[in-house]
Amino acid sequence: MSFTDHDDQDTLTEEISSLESKRETLIAKLKQLEEKQFSKKKKFPDPIKLFTQQPFQAPSLDFERLSGISFFIPHDPEEQSRKQLLVKNPKTFHIQSAPLIPLLGVRFDFMMHPMQTMFPSPTSDTSFYQYNPIDGNAFDAPHYIVFRVFEDALSLYKYTIPNFFRLDAWADDYLTSKHPDRLRLFLWRVHKLLIAHSCRKNILSQLNNTFQQHPFIQISADLTYTHIEIDIHDQWKARFFCSMDSTRIQRCQIFECRPTWHRDYTMEVTLLSEDVWLDTLHKKIKTFL
Repeated sequence: MSFTDHDDQDTLTEEISSLESKRETLIAKLKQLEEKQFSKKKKFPDPIKLFTQQPFQAPSLDFERLSGISFFIPHDPEEQSRKQLLVKNPKTFHIQSAPLIPLLGVRFDFMMHPMQTMFPSPTSDTSFYQYNPIDGNAFDAPHYIVFRVFEDALSLYKYTIPNFFRLDAWADDYLTSKHPDRLRLFLWRVHKLLIAHSCRKNILSQLNNTFQQHPFIQISADLTYTHIEIDIHDQWKARFFCSMDSTRIQRCQIFECRPTWHRDYTMEVTLLSEDVWLDTLHKKIKTFL
């Protein structure tokens, strides 16, 4: 071996030693930075401890059930039977077990406001009616939808949504489209309709609760609570029509007897133009008591 080869080998050895030294230096600096970052994190409060302290442990809060939409993986009652089902593979034509189709569950929760009744105010002349709370906040009955999840589509499997909501028709309109947000839009539509239905139901409950001691006042509604009728014997009759996704009155017919029956167009226009029409309706009914 020549002197040149020895020199090259010595140079290479020195470079390797230098690189190893730099590597050790960088590792030491990296450890120092990690220790410094870790010491900073230790100064911040533990998020787990935050959620185990007040007010997060208050009895009035239930984090497993809050208003809104939540997802879950349901148990498939057909799982065992599908494992025993044999089908032909359309590509290989081999007989094989039927593929398992995943399920996706959606839950809709609604927190309703306190039930209220109207009564004359004994202290205030400016506000003749005041609210008297009957019950505290309470959840309405939750609703569920379970989807079968395919590679490029979703299909309805089971649901607790009442039939008058035409859920199958909405699924055809939304879930069969190619829109990337088709599931979100579908759930938003269902959620909006369910909230409106619960609010209309609550309105009818308030009316019945307020006037339940007056048998001559008859209040009724259909299953959707979009068609409400009020009949005050031989004095006043009213029909109200709301849309499925709202609590506003779209159409109404009001008849009053004084002394003969006539249509009260002024009251109709008043109720149609107001978002909060329940107060006006309460005051009107009170005039017949």
